[in-house]
Amino acid sequence: MPDRKPIDYALLDSEARTRAVLAAAVDAIITIDEKGIIESANPASEKLFGYTASEIIGKNVNLLMPAPYQAEHDGYLLNYLTTGVKKIIGIGREVLGLRKNGTTFPMDLAVSEVLLEGRRLFTGIVRDISERKRAENALLDSEARTRAVLNAAVDAIITIDERGLIESMNPASEKLFGYSAPEMVGQNVNILMPAPYTDEHDGYLRNYLTTGVKKIIGIGREVVGKRKNGSTFPMDLAVSEVLLEGRRLFTGIVRDITERKRAENALLDSEARTRAVLAAAVDAIITIDERGTIESANPASEALFGYQQEELVGQNVNMLMPEPYHEEHDGYLKNYVVTGIRKIIGIGREVVGKRKNGTTFPMDLAVSEVQLEGRRLFTGIVRDITGRKDAEHALLDSEARTRAILAAAVDAIITIDERGLIESMNPASERLFGYVAKEMAGKNVNMLMPAPYQEEHDGYLRNYLTTGVKKIIGIGREVLGLRKDGSTFPMDLAVSEVQLEGRRLFTGIVRDITGRKAAEQALLDSEARTRAVLAAAVDAIITIDERGTIESMNPASEKLFGYAAPEMMGKNVNMLMPSPYQGEHDGYLQNYLRTGVKKIIGIGREVIGLRKDGTQFPMDLAVSEVQLEGRRLFTGIVRDISSRKEAEHALLDSEARTRAVLNAAVDAIITIDERGIIESMNPASEKLFGYVSTEMIGQNVNMLMPSPYQSEHDGYLRNYLTTGE
Repeated sequence: MPDRKPIDYALLDSEARTRAVLAAAVDAIITIDEKGIIESANPASEKLFGYTASEIIGKNVNLLMPAPYQAEHDGYLLNYLTTGVKKIIGIGREVLGLRKNGTTFPMDLAVSEVLLEGRRLFTGIVRDISERKRAENALLDSEARTRAVLNAAVDAIITIDERGLIESMNPASEKLFGYSAPEMVGQNVNILMPAPYTDEHDGYLRNYLTTGVKKIIGIGREVVGKRKNGSTFPMDLAVSEVLLEGRRLFTGIVRDITERKRAENALLDSEARTRAVLAAAVDAIITIDERGTIESANPASEALFGYQQEELVGQNVNMLMPEPYHEEHDGYLKNYVVTGIRKIIGIGREVVGKRKNGTTFPMDLAVSEVQLEGRRLFTGIVRDITGRKDAEHALLDSEARTRAILAAAVDAIITIDERGLIESMNPASERLFGYVAKEMAGKNVNMLMPAPYQEEHDGYLRNYLTTGVKKIIGIGREVLGLRKDGSTFPMDLAVSEVQLEGRRLFTGIVRDITGRKAAEQALLDSEARTRAVLAAAVDAIITIDERGTIESMNPASEKLFGYAAPEMMGKNVNMLMPSPYQGEHDGYLQNYLRTGVKKIIGIGREVIGLRKDGTQFPMDLAVSEVQLEGRRLFTGIVRDISSRKEAEHALLDSEARTRAVLNAAVDAIITIDERGIIESMNPASEKLFGYVSTEMIGQNVNMLMPSPYQSEHDGYLRNYLTTGE
């Protein structure tokens, strides 16, 4: 009888190696027969699907699939066995898995086939890609939202590097300066500046990088821009700086202020002998109780009325009113509380205010009412309209007979789907068009357009979806709006498009330009939001001995490193490593065998791999060790993480660009969690509230509120989280 011992050892050796690979594998590995019955499952399978091996062995593998895959799988398998047409085997694809607890998850599935003693067996390697999908979705969402903001923005937004070279710009930049994006990217930003700024800019940038002295960054100022056609125009420039992977980037937000400057010059030219009305100060905001007693006042109230906050709080608000309003106010307030008849609340009107020094001034007053824990509070927003009144008088005195230019309303923002149905709108939309939200939601947006736009809009939208020819999207233009009361008004419309979960959404930013149009007419009368995700390759699995010599590898290793198996077998594994790892590896292995100190084995880490063609790539390396007949073998599982690293860098880049926009914003932007704890804020928040970020982050947002809001805020937040109201 032949000696079977060497054969038995070889079989034991092969089985031990296979078990070592299966035990070390991060991915689930499941083997089924040609009827779909599970024959084996590794420990990672139990962890991933929540079943023990004994619960699934002998069961149809479709118990690990949600509908409709569960019902279709047997038919697919039968079809493959009949026709030989492969849809996954040897290819792999992204599918859904079903855990024992009923939850589903996205996974990469690679299937191989083997003929064993006349039987067909199929081995599936399953990788849970939930985290990768979340990261990809977060990146796509972040980029889509950033693109939507940039594309919808009326202002030009340009990013440059520390040499002054343009890296990106939004559509408004192309419209404002007259260059297309390819004409601007890679050029020095000084092409957008007239002399002497074009010559001085590089020196200024070098001086800032050398000394750190800021002249515009974080401050902003009024400068002059230059268009492609050589014409110049006045503009407001706000610049923010961000460090991105060791590089300095600067984001500039540019607003064309030609119209504002023209209006200012028109007043001078019309012998008004008055200075142009400066941008309105932040409005004064004062809260009173139902007896008229002041409970809170913001800093703008102090500046406007000349009192310190402690001089106002606890006093009757009529101290800020001249006669006859001073005497009448308490009676009016009592009458409203008794009868509910409104004269200002929810309406607003023009009244007269009185400063601490006795002087009076005209002001717009808007009052809102809130019921707070059984108490009535009234909040008044006061705007000094002295400048507007002076401008009106100047126009009358110069026989302009024109109405004053009203301060622009907050822009209306409306989102529609690809059928033109309104999905969302902000409060300014209600105020601008005269509808409440529930009257607009779900309706065709053409309800806000007069003829002939109303009839033409659906056709235009269909034409765009069919041909891709843009007439407004990413360009913007001046159109007419239609209010609920039938009146029309001119408006600037900027539209951006975003792909969101396979749906097209369009966001329109609407600005009522009635005031600007009226001012222009008056001057004439006076002669004046992702990229496709690639399926990950099956991981490379390589086994070496204690000298570092490669003993085995799987087909994925050949694909990943570019070598055929005969080129790798018997070679030192350091051939797959770039310098300095190539020279260090043997010493590391000898040190481990001598000392037992582990640096990778059983731990894993991120390293660099070297392909046959000399290219390098980042990879996750997990190594396990097994004692086999007195020999030590090491199994390494290698995963190419190039896509993940690129996604991480792209996400960091996207977030950094978003931070740059936030840092340049004039408005304060604060994020809190559901306990009211501050998680983030932009520089404008520090400037507005007087705290540095380290003083605010982690604190309750009620620190930024006066009494009684400070003590009431947490209760309001809990109530909202409980009731949704």
